[in-house]
Amino acid sequence: MALSFDSLDDLRTHIGDCHRCPLGDTRTTLVFGVGDPRADVLFIGEAPGRSEDLRGEPFVGAAGQLLDELLSSAGMRRQEVYIANILKCRPPGNRDPLAEEIDTCTPFLREQVRLIHPRVIVTLGNYATRFVLKMDTGITRLRGTVQKAGAFPVMPIFHPAAALYDRTKRDVLFEDFRQLRALLDTPAPSEPVQGSLFEGYSMAVLRMRTTAAAATIAAGRSLAAILRAGDVLLLAGDLGAGKTALAKGVAQGLDVEEPVTSPTFNILLVHRGRLTLNHFDLYRLETAGQLEDIDYWGTLESGGVSIVEWGDRFSEAAPVDCLTATISIEGDDERRIELAPTGPRSSELAQAWIAACRALPGVLAEDGESA
Repeated sequence: MALSFDSLDDLRTHIGDCHRCPLGDTRTTLVFGVGDPRADVLFIGEAPGRSEDLRGEPFVGAAGQLLDELLSSAGMRRQEVYIANILKCRPPGNRDPLAEEIDTCTPFLREQVRLIHPRVIVTLGNYATRFVLKMDTGITRLRGTVQKAGAFPVMPIFHPAAALYDRTKRDVLFEDFRQLRALLDTPAPSEPVQGSLFEGYSMAVLRMRTTAAAATIAAGRSLAAILRAGDVLLLAGDLGAGKTALAKGVAQGLDVEEPVTSPTFNILLVHRGRLTLNHFDLYRLETAGQLEDIDYWGTLESGGVSIVEWGDRFSEAAPVDCLTATISIEGDDERRIELAPTGPRSSELAQAWIAACRALPGVLAEDGESA
């Protein structure tokens, strides 16, 4: 289940003296993050190093001194930004993070992003960039560009440590920080951006009820009419709740002619219709690291519609803007469907879906209205 706290202090208290993964037994100090809790810029690195592990603060060694210099060149101070890492504890010998460690720690990072609500995310180095953007393109190609992670602008830059060993990267880093300054100086939109991590966006859950299996399938068909390429629907609920029935309805609405079944043993089935339908079932996966083996993120970004059964098992790997539909059993054939959007597109989709279902027999919206 996604974390939700009122402040960074509350989140830090929740984490406590963390021993949720083996790194808790080898670290010296947990490194939560530091800076302005309402910062415009959030820097994300990979993991604490030796100096950070000893002091409990990110980027305090030689790389941290260079980061302070870079910030100053762009008219910023450490106290005005926020700095965090993918992992809160130092991996032994500064090795790469393991899948288990990432699975355990990244929900905390996602909650930090939600609470800080930055204008721009800056990823420091290859590892953080690949994790945030869910792509394999290296930092050398991505630096100097502005990417998107959901609704957030993301600037990938070299890790400051890289310039300690390769002096040619110093000028590149200073250029990237000049670009960051220019991005921050660009006037914000006159209207507030709506999104799950943006101020003013309501995270209210929308609900509807279907009174028969045929109605659940019909609800899926109505959703298909408003889906567009790139939309992602995560399906949650117990075994037998009706996740595949809903997926069948979507497939019918997308003019998929072949039979649609649960892809439990295949993990992914791709169906061709009016739009390509990528139908995942993550029930058999054990760790989020296995998502890379099935090219999960590449498939989500391939231009089709994606339905992910058991997608809530790896919610930290979900796109920033996606719609989660949690199906629960209310009776022999009755199902309750709760829609939780996490961004502007999924919010629009949830509301349009509820409105479309009001015309369907056997489907009731949360307020009890039906055709």
